[in-house]
Amino acid sequence: MTRPLPLQKIIRITGIVLSLIIGTLILVFSLLPPTKIARRIPSWIPFGDKGVHTLAYAALGFSLFLACIRIPGSGRTPTWKRYMSGTNLRLTSWSGFAAMEVLVIGTVIGFGIELLQPLSGRSREFADLCADLLGLLVGTAFGLLVLHLLSEWFAGRPWLYDPTFCNVDAGTEQVQMQAVTLALADVLAEAAVELPPDAVRALNRAKALEARRLEDLESFSNSVDPAVQERILHCRASLGVFEMIERNLAQAKLNGLPMCQDTGMFVVFIDVGKDCPVSLAEIESSVCRAAEMAVARSSYRRSVVSEPVYDRSNTGTNLPPVMTWRPIEGDELRISVLLKGFGSENCCSVRMLNPTGGERAIIDGVLDIVKKAGGKPCPPIFLGVGIGGTMEHAATLSKRALLREAGEPNPDPRYAELEQKLLDAVQGLEIGAGGLGGTVTALSVAVETAPTHIAGMPLAVSINCWADRKVSLVFSQWEKRTPEVLNLYERNDGEGSHV
Repeated sequence: MTRPLPLQKIIRITGIVLSLIIGTLILVFSLLPPTKIARRIPSWIPFGDKGVHTLAYAALGFSLFLACIRIPGSGRTPTWKRYMSGTNLRLTSWSGFAAMEVLVIGTVIGFGIELLQPLSGRSREFADLCADLLGLLVGTAFGLLVLHLLSEWFAGRPWLYDPTFCNVDAGTEQVQMQAVTLALADVLAEAAVELPPDAVRALNRAKALEARRLEDLESFSNSVDPAVQERILHCRASLGVFEMIERNLAQAKLNGLPMCQDTGMFVVFIDVGKDCPVSLAEIESSVCRAAEMAVARSSYRRSVVSEPVYDRSNTGTNLPPVMTWRPIEGDELRISVLLKGFGSENCCSVRMLNPTGGERAIIDGVLDIVKKAGGKPCPPIFLGVGIGGTMEHAATLSKRALLREAGEPNPDPRYAELEQKLLDAVQGLEIGAGGLGGTVTALSVAVETAPTHIAGMPLAVSINCWADRKVSLVFSQWEKRTPEVLNLYERNDGEGSHV
């Protein structure tokens, strides 16, 4: 099978051909006698001869920019620089090099033509050279603008410009990892725009519960009790929040835009089967590439800084992700991702409880954390509770708990009962949707546990806002050229179309 011509070569060949045509025309017209060239200048071009120089060299500058451009991963960029800059097309060093090359080549052409002009009876003019340089700057700036406008579209489609991506001649392992990358990029791009069905069902149930509560309260509308009237106002405000969420989700889906401006950090849980044939380094590379493709495709906000205290410079890619690895039996590869916004993340907390505190200490600890959070995490919220292990392991457990489907009980009946007690207790706080009061504060509580030391009982609570953005893919059957993919949060137009 014939390998497709990379986009890099198509663009550069086009630029070279245009540069030769435009350069030849410039040379011919520049060497015409002054009397002939004066008759050929259209009246609509401002500044006469100087305007012609500027327009001609602007066209030459743009065509030279196409001829000199380097697209990461497409043949001319060294491998180390490709991985340093990633797949996203930005105004980075390689586009800067192309701009400098355009200015140098164009200036040499303009200077050379000025040297030749006396041969045709025309004079050398410094103003002509300045007009040439101005045109080159305009053409180069236009090329950079086009590059900037198209960068995110290209970044989400690396197969257009990277000849190694989905190459038909690639080995089985490379094709398999490219399939992992594309599948993960697709669901991550979708996750910022649409909620998974379980989250939509939880919102639907909560809205219905709030509506029933309002009907019950309004049956006492003749009551002069201020407390009843206040609760009616809270329920109405809460229902208003649910309606705003509904409109927000509809607009996000209609326009293909993120449902929240904070598209969060990628919190990734990778479960690798002991018999999985793929290396950890390849899995990590695949996850990072998929995340960057999704960031470009779904207009993620760039919210990650490279260093937390001093420089806090934005990475510009929403990378790196936070990764947690776990070995499992079999050959499956499971990649689960939370898009963790920091309005809710800033409300998460860890408590080191007395080991004799028991269930009561757990409930009181969770209630205290949620009460302090109030309306800041954009309720109604999803709660992940981690109990046991060490301080950092309890926090990891609480994040992993958020990956469970909303309302799915813990397999241990004791902890399933604890989840319900926690949910009832949190609802009793009456923080309500949007923090405006009401019946529903939490949509789900999930508890995950681990063995711990006799002297402690670590408790971690991770809070997620109503935008419960998560994905989970399971890859298996590696004996095939393309592995089987199971999407655990398959989105369905029949579900999730309303709240």
